[in-house]
Formats: sequence, C-alpha cells, structure tokens
Amino acid sequence: MASSVSHVGNPLTLIAVFASLSEAVSTAALPFLGDAPDERGILIWFVVLFPSALVLLFFATLWLSPQKLYGPGDFKSDEGYLAAQQTLKTTETYVPAGDAAEKLRGFWKPGGTVDETNARSLEEWLAENHVGTSSITAFLASEEFRAERDRAIAHFGL
Repeated sequence: MASSVSHVGNPLTLIAVFASLSEAVSTAALPFLGDAPDERGILIWFVVLFPSALVLLFFATLWLSPQKLYGPGDFKSDEGYLAAQQTLKTTETYVPAGDAAEKLRGFWKPGGTVDETNARSLEEWLAENHVGTSSITAFLASEEFRAERDRAIAHFGL
C-alpha cells in the first residue's frame, strides 16, 4: 500500500479538488458564523456558485482550446503528444476559406443541413473515382485530396 499520487494528472481532477475543498471549508465555517442572515447568505451563494463557475470555465476551455488540457506527460511518447497537437490544430481549421472544399461543403450541406441527395451523389462520386476515403468530412478537410476536390467541382459544375 505504498502507492501515492505524486501529482494531479487530469484537469477534471483538479477542478474536483477545488470544488471539494471549497465545499468542505464552507461547511466547516457555517457553524461559526453569526446569526446575521447576510453572512450566511453570502456563504450559501458562494457554495452554490463557485463549483458551478469552475465547471463552466472548464467546459469553456475544453470547447475553445482543448489542446491546452493535455501535457507531454499525458502521452507515452513525445511523438504521440506532437501528433495529438497537430490533429487538434487540423480540426480547428476545418475547411480552408476560398478552397474548392468550401464550394463542395455548400453543395453537401447547403445552409448547414445535409442535403441527402447531394450527399449520396458525392459519396457515389468518391467511390467511382477511387478516392482514398469514403468520408465526405475527411475528403473536405484533408490537404491530400486537394486535386480530387478540384475534379469534383468540375464534375458537379460548381
């Protein structure tokens, strides 16, 4: 039973520690407060709002910049860390502006909603032309399919 935690490795664990600590301290301090309702009201609002604010800030960070939540120590090798950082950066820039991918995305998802007929046509075109993927998303996002996207633009007359 000599196992001990040397450091907090997960951001969610750190948030849980802060929330638990604030709840424990607040609970311990409650009996020592006077009978003034203002003092108790401030403490109760803190007990309610502080953990909620922590969780909201965590999810905002997760949504806006997920790569900041992981350090090199979270991976088996430096190459794994660098690959994960590169993958996260690639997904942040989904479709390059002004590229054929933008036109194809408008064909596939006009107004942000998938057009089933166009999606089927695009999937059939990918299969017939032996493009290295059957995923429309990968086809639009990957730099490796730039030439094929130009051919698709010509084929669909976009």
